[in-house]
Amino acid sequence: MKTHILRCEQFDDCTSLLDRLKWVKAGRVLLVMPEKDSPVLSRQDLIRLRRKASALHTDLALVSQDVGMKQIAHQSGLRYFISIDDAQNSDWANGREIKSVGHRVEVVERVKSYRKPDERIIPGWLRYLIFSLASLAIAALLAVLLPGAMVDLNLPQVNQIDDLIAPANEDCQKPDLISGIPLYGISIEVEASVTQNATGMIQVGDKPASGLVTFTNLTDQPIEIPAGAVVRSIEPAFRFAVSQPGNLPAGPGTSLQLRVEEMDGNGAIGNLPSGAIVAMDPLLGFSVAVTNPQPLSGGSWKTSPALAETDLQNAREAIDQALRQVFMEQVESKLPDGGELILESLQVAEILSESDPPPYDRPLAFFELNQSVVITADYYLHSDLEQWAVMVLDTSLPGDHEVLPDTLLVKVNAIEQVEDRQALLNINATRQTIPKFDAYHVAQHIRGMSPDIAVELIRSKLVPGSQPEIRLIPAWWLWLPFAPFRISIYG
Repeated sequence: MKTHILRCEQFDDCTSLLDRLKWVKAGRVLLVMPEKDSPVLSRQDLIRLRRKASALHTDLALVSQDVGMKQIAHQSGLRYFISIDDAQNSDWANGREIKSVGHRVEVVERVKSYRKPDERIIPGWLRYLIFSLASLAIAALLAVLLPGAMVDLNLPQVNQIDDLIAPANEDCQKPDLISGIPLYGISIEVEASVTQNATGMIQVGDKPASGLVTFTNLTDQPIEIPAGAVVRSIEPAFRFAVSQPGNLPAGPGTSLQLRVEEMDGNGAIGNLPSGAIVAMDPLLGFSVAVTNPQPLSGGSWKTSPALAETDLQNAREAIDQALRQVFMEQVESKLPDGGELILESLQVAEILSESDPPPYDRPLAFFELNQSVVITADYYLHSDLEQWAVMVLDTSLPGDHEVLPDTLLVKVNAIEQVEDRQALLNINATRQTIPKFDAYHVAQHIRGMSPDIAVELIRSKLVPGSQPEIRLIPAWWLWLPFAPFRISIYG
């Protein structure tokens, strides 16, 4: 086999030798130390070099004439030769075996040297006995702690049902068996608008009354009568407008006739008798005398929709419903979790603004009503009601029964608003109960038994009326655990 000679220089150390060693491709490597000024390599350094050579699948040997290096090489498990020729002519395999045995013997002797003079050596049979007992103890501990069991008693469930009247008032601070439950208030400002059709009927003027009016000049100046000039009757007090302009000649007593029409929509009652028109609006009222020599005619009636009393009542009811609807839409986001509104308590606490209703004597087809108000209402918390129901049901709970968790159901059938901020809630409360049992007592009596015997003992003596089912953990285990805390009992 090819042998590579790796000469160690005076400046070399373990790191540089490791770096040079990794480039070697031969099957055997001789690390040749210089005769003078040899670098200092410790036992750990030689062990690292040996391990590196082993990782490269290379046999490593040391060539040195230093006696100290020989001892370090033996301790490191390296082959040691005095010269290169000696190494090349020697059987490395035999050399390695001798060095390995010698190294082991040296290690054994060193270990023995560490033992105290008076230290006693435990016999092998005693060590085996102690180990066996420890193994048995661990196995017994596992036998106690590892297995588990779940026992479902399947107890008969009994419904506890009661119809109750729960008082609620604002003076109650917390659920109380006598006082009932707290009642809370909420107020919201809302506004609404409704449009209502008019269903009433009234007579209104259709065509205006008209006729000729004589204008008489009271001055010596000509007077112009403009179109639209107003003349009046006194009883009844109606107004008439001049249909077209006219010029009254100068001089007292001169006259002029012009056509006029009733202008207030009085229909047939505007047909006034002759002589009814007696005055003219200023500025001409002091310069001109007026009269109708013939009766006025042509005025007529027609029927028109108008406001009826029921229309206004219906509009108020509609806006009340609209305001309540707006309140209900807003109150959902303002109530706390579990808050239940008492609809019977809704009331308008304050009217902030509202529109005036139209007059009854005016024709109109529909009208609009606006209103802004503050609505108040009462509410209760369902959690308070459940807590109160538990208090009442507990007073009638049989002493040999206990309540199953999370089975309470409270239903509100009706609410009576007694007075302001007081109410009575008609409720139905239901929950499930089972016979009482002592889980630890049952576990104590069935521990270590087979499942069949334990089932019979539970059914006949420990919990009469039960239908127990036992599940072992792991399933292949044959008995219930010996430790009671490893047995879980469920009703």
